[in-house]
Amino acid sequence: MIGFGAEQVILVRDDSKKKEVSDHIGKHTLVLTILECKGLEFQDVLLYNFFGSSPLKNQWRVVYEYMKEQDMLDASTPRSFPSFNMAKHSLLCSELKQLYVAITRTRQRLWICENIEALSNPMFDYWKNLCLVQIRQLDDSLAQAMQVASRKEDWHLRGIKLFNEGNFEMATMCFERAGDTYREKWAKAAGLRAAADRMHGSNSKMRCSALLEAAEIYEAIGRAESAAKCFIELENFKRAGMIYMKKFGESRLEDAGDCFSLAKCWSLSADVYARGNNFSKCLDACTKGKLFDKGLQFLKYWTENSTPAIDIVAKLQNLDEMEQAFLKKCASYYHKLKNTESIMQYVRTFYSTDSIRTFLRSWNYLTELVLLEEELGNFLEAASIASLKGDILCEADMLEKAGYFENASRLILFYVVGMSLWGFGSKGWPPNHFPQKEKLLMKAKLIARRKSEFFYKLINVEATILLIQEVSLLEMG
Repeated sequence: MIGFGAEQVILVRDDSKKKEVSDHIGKHTLVLTILECKGLEFQDVLLYNFFGSSPLKNQWRVVYEYMKEQDMLDASTPRSFPSFNMAKHSLLCSELKQLYVAITRTRQRLWICENIEALSNPMFDYWKNLCLVQIRQLDDSLAQAMQVASRKEDWHLRGIKLFNEGNFEMATMCFERAGDTYREKWAKAAGLRAAADRMHGSNSKMRCSALLEAAEIYEAIGRAESAAKCFIELENFKRAGMIYMKKFGESRLEDAGDCFSLAKCWSLSADVYARGNNFSKCLDACTKGKLFDKGLQFLKYWTENSTPAIDIVAKLQNLDEMEQAFLKKCASYYHKLKNTESIMQYVRTFYSTDSIRTFLRSWNYLTELVLLEEELGNFLEAASIASLKGDILCEADMLEKAGYFENASRLILFYVVGMSLWGFGSKGWPPNHFPQKEKLLMKAKLIARRKSEFFYKLINVEATILLIQEVSLLEMG
């Protein structure tokens, strides 16, 4: 069999017989099952042990009944044989179909090699009667006559046909005989991938081993797409992402980013999505990876380096809405951590002042809201918010900046009265002393002077009374 060529094949019943023959003859001859050879043609076909491996066994003797009906029996044929029974011989139809497929694969010569003569005799006797076959013992001269050499080009063409039919194992052998190393590795990888698919849900360890070997072969020969898919099936998403990023350039950046996201490599996925102007997925990766500063940098970059092309993509992807949603997620995250400084870093980049106000009010960040309104020059609004949070001195400061000097001065006096009479350690009259009391009263008088001289004198009297500590109320009366 060593001399069998690319246009010759050994056909066997099933995979177990195929392995048995392949192990015996090595990688020197094409060996296919009958199922695998459908649609293919060869110059020469050797059908090996079809009758010997048939589940019909000696039921093939029913052929003699047909020969009797056709008056084809002679003195050498048996006189005793079973009659055809539809129920008993139901398998015969399937066996005849397989036999037909096998013997019609040849264009020139057909050899049928059997190792149990009694099982093959019925069909051989039938064919001999029709003068269709010759019976010979397999010897060296016959084996020599069967051998046909093939060129590398023939093996190459046969390999392509088998590859396209999905018979990767035999295609691998053909490409090896053709000296085509690239296609040999390609066919081997495809065979490993197909084997892994067949093992799905059964032997996970062997399946993973086959997939990994296939992936590495694919990558080595430059079949990047196939390699990436194998690594994805292995859940090695990072390696698949690196292949998409390095081998396909800009065209597969989203696929690379998707793989990095599945691998939870959030920084890598965000970078790749950003390169591909996939704003939504980029910000989503930054959010999931808690890469809020990175996301903010991307937003600033997209704004500062805007181009007509980027603007079109941004509009199609509703970047403005995505940006606000991302910034709110950032602020909400730092709210849980009670990190006010970081919260304001993101809140201040909201697209409108009203949205900033709404956020700060909803999360009760009134101090930050006061500072915002103060920065914007909305002092009355700032005073109103300070009043809402019960910060009298802050309210007074905002009223002073708004030009409401009388209100600001009276609020400070109100605060001093409260702290003097009812503050910590106070016993009522005379007014208690507390740190900054004099400073606050001085401030109240200075603000009052900006209102009018009359109002200043009035506030001055009240301030003087609040500073008295030894005089009783009766003495004052």
